[in-house]
Amino acid sequence: MIETKICTYYQDLLNAQYYVSEIFEHALTRGEIREEFLKEIFLKRNNSLQIYSGMLFSGAAQSGQCDLLITKTGVPISPFGSKIAMDVRHCKIVLEVKSNAKGSDFRDCNEKAEKIKSLNLQHVPKYGMFCYNYALTKETVMKRFGFQYDKDLEEFAEDENLALMYPHIDFIVSIQKTDGYNVDEFFLMKDSIKGRYNRIPDYPVVKTLFNLVDNI
Repeated sequence: MIETKICTYYQDLLNAQYYVSEIFEHALTRGEIREEFLKEIFLKRNNSLQIYSGMLFSGAAQSGQCDLLITKTGVPISPFGSKIAMDVRHCKIVLEVKSNAKGSDFRDCNEKAEKIKSLNLQHVPKYGMFCYNYALTKETVMKRFGFQYDKDLEEFAEDENLALMYPHIDFIVSIQKTDGYNVDEFFLMKDSIKGRYNRIPDYPVVKTLFNLVDNI
């Protein structure tokens, strides 16, 4: 299908931009460039979106700084330089962008997600992570989200005996490529009813991410 080919193009473009941006030695600069590139793709695909970097609030309570706050156009914001403050009622998706996610990044995002979801229990945005790469093995990441590798099936399968280490994260997407192959990419989405994660089988994985953002 043409949609799959287009999404493959975007995912390959994101991976290529990740490696090209390695020319910048400053880690923060690299991270901001990658965030902006992903943001530009979202906005060029869908002109009904607003995407900012900044914080969420409800009353006097505030979140920490978030990489991408995604919502519909026309939402009121309070700009502070290059960052903004937004009432959590207006935010649909919070997306943290990680160049090479470590265990501490998953932990910190889980804590931030918990804080954001406590701001206003009537208006809870989805909280997700977009990983260009991750520093852990795929087996370790999947295990922490409730999946064990099944040697007979030769794929990861849900294991309900595994405790979820990051239960406040709603979804995680990785576009990691190893030696030019896509075996390390994945998309996990939390099921709001059963409280466990589903492994989304569609590839390329950015296709699911685009659909999620487009349907806010």
